[in-house]
Amino acid sequence: MRGLVYKDFSALMGVYKKNLLLVAVLYGFMAVAMKNDFFLYFGIWMMSFYALTAFSLDTQCGWDRYARTLPIQDWKIVAAKFVVGLLYIGIAVAYSIVMGVVSRIVNGTLAHSWGGLLSTTGLITAIVVASTSVIYFLAIKFSPEKARTYFFIVFVAIFAGFYLLDRAGILEDFPIERLQAFGLWLEGHIALAVLLALLAAAAVFLVMLAAACGVYRRKEF
Repeated sequence: MRGLVYKDFSALMGVYKKNLLLVAVLYGFMAVAMKNDFFLYFGIWMMSFYALTAFSLDTQCGWDRYARTLPIQDWKIVAAKFVVGLLYIGIAVAYSIVMGVVSRIVNGTLAHSWGGLLSTTGLITAIVVASTSVIYFLAIKFSPEKARTYFFIVFVAIFAGFYLLDRAGILEDFPIERLQAFGLWLEGHIALAVLLALLAAAAVFLVMLAAACGVYRRKEF
């Protein structure tokens, strides 16, 4: 499976190497200059979408049809895609932590915000891994383009739903005290929350990987 991972990883780097370098420099500079970690965290999510292009590249060159003639197990082809996604996310996480530390050293805030950097990065990583796993499953079941479309539809629908609920005044009746209590609990047990989030993301990853392998096995190319 190492060869499959290398194929996808090197193909993506060939397509996006200059773009990734530009984004890394730009986002890193903006994070330090503006004292805003958003650009670092956004990069984690963005890298998962870069890796999704591996599916499109395979479709364009007819790789899946060719792969069926090779002595390669179907699950390894699917697993390689998921592993490449994790590698890209891992690179973004490492970069976010390094640049977050650099930003805090430059701005003199490292001593009291180091824990916040790690916990926030951990929670965002969990969300990205879980959502990416679902998107990759959709890419295999339907297509990369439809997977992107479905994701953005759900993304927009969530925000539109909150907006409509707010306009209708329904959110005014929401028990804000419970939300505040949960926020206080989260602050006091942030390490546990990050661990649980990562474990949940790992579970989603494995379930989606297994489901994607089943779908790929039954597909005809």
